[in-house]
Amino acid sequence: MRKTAKKGLETGQKTFASAWSYSASTSGASGILAKARVLATAYPCIHTAKATTPLLLIFLFFIMSVAEAFKAEGHNAFVIGWTGEVGKEVVKSLAAMDLYNKVYLIGRRNAELPTGPGFEKMEQRILDFDLLLSDPPSPTAVAAFAGADVGFCCLGTTRGKSGVEGFVKVDHDYVVGAARAAKANLNAFHVVTSVGSNAKSPLLYPKTKGRTEEDLKALDLPRLCIYRPGVLMCDRGEKRVMERMSRFFLTPLAVLAPTVMTIPTSTLGKAMVIKSAMEGDKVETLENGPIHAVAKSGL
Repeated sequence: MRKTAKKGLETGQKTFASAWSYSASTSGASGILAKARVLATAYPCIHTAKATTPLLLIFLFFIMSVAEAFKAEGHNAFVIGWTGEVGKEVVKSLAAMDLYNKVYLIGRRNAELPTGPGFEKMEQRILDFDLLLSDPPSPTAVAAFAGADVGFCCLGTTRGKSGVEGFVKVDHDYVVGAARAAKANLNAFHVVTSVGSNAKSPLLYPKTKGRTEEDLKALDLPRLCIYRPGVLMCDRGEKRVMERMSRFFLTPLAVLAPTVMTIPTSTLGKAMVIKSAMEGDKVETLENGPIHAVAKSGL
């Protein structure tokens, strides 16, 4: 009995020490709920040793951060579209925040990864994206997402680069197919669409993005977070003439009123990772301003 009590005390002390070293200030209902989940796990260990006091419980409760609570749950993530400008920033934020045990990078081919802290947890998986078009999903497609309970989808192309059919395939078919293939293990799916997305629009771009949102909602995922950014501010590796012109004329606005119509890809990537660790509704749609706010809030 004494050994059990001693072990419980040691476990409780380790939990407490871990919380202290990783503590960060947070506020709001999501922070309280996240802390409560970890506290509920730690409490039995401490209580076994009869070492728990109300004061210790209250102290532990308030020093636990959202990040600590989420990390303690042991999540794995996947990122599809990770070689694009937004995807690269999601990957950087995942490495920097260290919230996930493992991150699977889904792509058509292997690509060079940065080096440094956090990137050692990342594993590349190769997939023929056309396998995402079948319903029900193929076993090969399902296997590509195996082991991940949180998904980040940053797929996207342009009509100029891929034509009308190619654009719809990438921005709608592949996105919905990825969610379908990963659904069995998913707790949450985070996807980038665009400001002005509208399935009833007569224009191809907003209509396709809107259809993607509606079809993802129809999958009845455990949690769906839709990000509708404004004009993405970044230096793309590929040429997109219209986007370059938009960025040129909107640069002064981005300086004077950064949350109105523009957003740096680094801000979007950071917001998506932060949001993934926060409590939320079953379906959430974040417009440009709220995306900026999430990135600024931190964890």
